[in-house]
Amino acid sequence: MRYIIILLVWILHLQPIGASAQVVSMAIENHLKEILAAEKISGAVISVLNADSVQVLGMGVKNMHTGEKMTGQEKVHVGSITKTILALGVLRMATENKLKLDDPVHQYLPGLPFDNLWEKEQPITIRHLLDHTSGLSDLRLWHFFSTGSTPDTPLESFYRSNPAVLKIYSKPGSVFSYSNMGYTLLGMVIEAIAKERYEPYLDSVLLKPLGMQQSSFQFYSQTGAEAVSELAMGHFDNGEMAPAMPIFLRPAGQFTTTGEDMVCIIKLLLNKGVINGEQFILSDLIDQIGKQTQTIAAVNGLPNGYALGAVSRDRHGVVGIAHSGNIIGYKAMLYVFPKQGKGFFIACNMDSESADYEQLNRMLIAGLSMDSEILPTMASIHPRKASKKWVGYYAPVIPKVEPFQLLERISSFTNVSMDKGTLSIKPFQKKAIPLLTNDNRLFITDGKVGYSHLFYENDAREKFLTTGTQTLKKVNGIQIILPMISICMGLLSLVLLLLLGTIQLIKSPALFQQQAYSFSYYAVWLLVIGGLLAASKGIIYLGDMNMATVLLYAASFALPISCAFSIFRYWRQPGNPFKKFDFWVLVFLAQFCLLLGLNGMLPFATWN
Repeated sequence: MRYIIILLVWILHLQPIGASAQVVSMAIENHLKEILAAEKISGAVISVLNADSVQVLGMGVKNMHTGEKMTGQEKVHVGSITKTILALGVLRMATENKLKLDDPVHQYLPGLPFDNLWEKEQPITIRHLLDHTSGLSDLRLWHFFSTGSTPDTPLESFYRSNPAVLKIYSKPGSVFSYSNMGYTLLGMVIEAIAKERYEPYLDSVLLKPLGMQQSSFQFYSQTGAEAVSELAMGHFDNGEMAPAMPIFLRPAGQFTTTGEDMVCIIKLLLNKGVINGEQFILSDLIDQIGKQTQTIAAVNGLPNGYALGAVSRDRHGVVGIAHSGNIIGYKAMLYVFPKQGKGFFIACNMDSESADYEQLNRMLIAGLSMDSEILPTMASIHPRKASKKWVGYYAPVIPKVEPFQLLERISSFTNVSMDKGTLSIKPFQKKAIPLLTNDNRLFITDGKVGYSHLFYENDAREKFLTTGTQTLKKVNGIQIILPMISICMGLLSLVLLLLLGTIQLIKSPALFQQQAYSFSYYAVWLLVIGGLLAASKGIIYLGDMNMATVLLYAASFALPISCAFSIFRYWRQPGNPFKKFDFWVLVFLAQFCLLLGLNGMLPFATWN
């Protein structure tokens, strides 16, 4: 009898509960391994569900330094897929009548200092937070890149020191704009209703009933007091270890799970909210996930959008309900195909800037043998000529990370052009994409199953371009081109000033002190030293108040002041300053400082 028990334990250890016959073919599995190797991704946990068959896989290594192999039972962080799980917790509360999705957030958090110009006509609701349509920006640097947060930091800390982060940029409900702060507010709503922290509450009322015994909203790491041996080590793209760290916006990105447990989420979504014969979440709420109806894009017929914790994603010839996840050390994707009754989850324990993770998603979709949706395709469109009024430059409506609106505008703009009646869109530093239309509003691009882009005008005749999950506003090209020129001139002036000053300092230190630009030279070096120190410490310290960030802050004060003083010294000196090369270097630097100052980037406090 003893040997039978040992044998059963051994079998269960090798084959996780709920797993059955092979779902992913050996050919697909080998292709996945080849992609991981080619993209230099450390490892991955994968779970695939096809009808009633489940397969959980581990590939690559759990820790690149130890070489320990990844198995299907490893725990992983999932980044923003946390939002999907937390949203299901909110939908469970709605099912239990503990809240209504269209309740104003102020009903539960009355002291919240929203700066909402539309408060009287459209207060922010729970649905707006769930759908990323509140009008909030995404986050501040220190919300994610800081060592100042602990697993017990109160959720409201993300705005207490700077209530300005709660500024609303667009009428709530009208425009999608991804917001990690919005989901942190949802965590606060849950706590206000439950009268306890959201982590143990959701672990108890959501995860436990779903059978997710290995998952938790509690913070787990590979080191320190929260260390869990089963948790796969996170990595940066250079192979450097990236242990999990607590963040200020933890309801938006703090969740630990396994491949096997994520199958429970896939099943809940495919079974329309039913578990063990019980309607755990109302089916009509499940049906609304990923099906936006309230935004301008949705009202005008664009089929894909974000709703109640996930997005309808049109990729690789099929539309699915999905959410990606990215947090320091990890990259993940959850994909569910309700019509086909299939789904998968993949989490890689490497956060690489250069790897093409979409190849993994494409391969898993191919392995599930999906039937394409019967929707309009590029070939079935009977195109008409598009209107020239849509031609021009488009920039994001709502900034993602403040105070970097300027940088976002010049790095995330899209140029819309026309050739023989056909529009093409060209995002900055990407290939042009042709668009076809038969109504001059809804457009489709190659590779999409349904309509992919919408152009529209508001009452003020302002023009917009949206994909449902990104909205851009038409702007004068000068608003993009001039700042780009200004920044290039400013960066060049920084380099020239360093060269001029260093050469003069080497030739004659005494004469250098008499140069009008000497004070600006020292300020630039202060900026350089602060930048080098910040880079050496690593990105996770960027939002802290430390020597590097304080030096950057001091330099951001000193640079414009010293620049103005240096220009003043030129005017006091004999001769025509306009004939001096170093004078123009300072002028270029001054206009650069003015541009940054007008756009809220000077003084530069990363912890604010």
